[in-house]
Amino acid sequence: MAVNVIVTPINLSWSNFQVVDSSPDLSDDEVAQIHPEMRLPPNVQVVNGNGVFRLNAFTIMVAPVPQDTIVLRSATQTADLLRHEQGHYDLLILVAKAMARDLGAATGSSAGALNAQVQTIQQTHRTNALAIDAAYDTQTDHGKDSRQQTSWNQAIAAALGNPTTTTVKGLRL
Repeated sequence: MAVNVIVTPINLSWSNFQVVDSSPDLSDDEVAQIHPEMRLPPNVQVVNGNGVFRLNAFTIMVAPVPQDTIVLRSATQTADLLRHEQGHYDLLILVAKAMARDLGAATGSSAGALNAQVQTIQQTHRTNALAIDAAYDTQTDHGKDSRQQTSWNQAIAAALGNPTTTTVKGLRL
């Protein structure tokens, strides 16, 4: 069954960020953070077709968590900084699309077997999302390494343009 991904908004603007004086969530070298989230519906239906259990069609929502998407008041809200934060957001969008493909293809011989597979798929993609996000920040030095930032921007754009991609910069989605 089809699992869709809806992203709201698609492109971030500074109006999506809450301006704060300080935040314990930011490290010393950070001035902004986006906290994007994948939300699945609470009750996804299972369908049985001739003894093969699948998930019924549903939608995964990707959006920033408003109270956790912040920029320091002292920060200069540049296009480059916003582009770096958009990269974090786009990476989660890519993970959500990969997870949607895997969930849509998942089958089991029973509802329990399907549920176990779904749990594994979700955990795998959550783990992948954390690893990709960490690599992105480390390699770009939180957007301060312009050469690496450009490389990541290109890799993310290429991945977004390929609906069947399973990796970005060699990392599994």
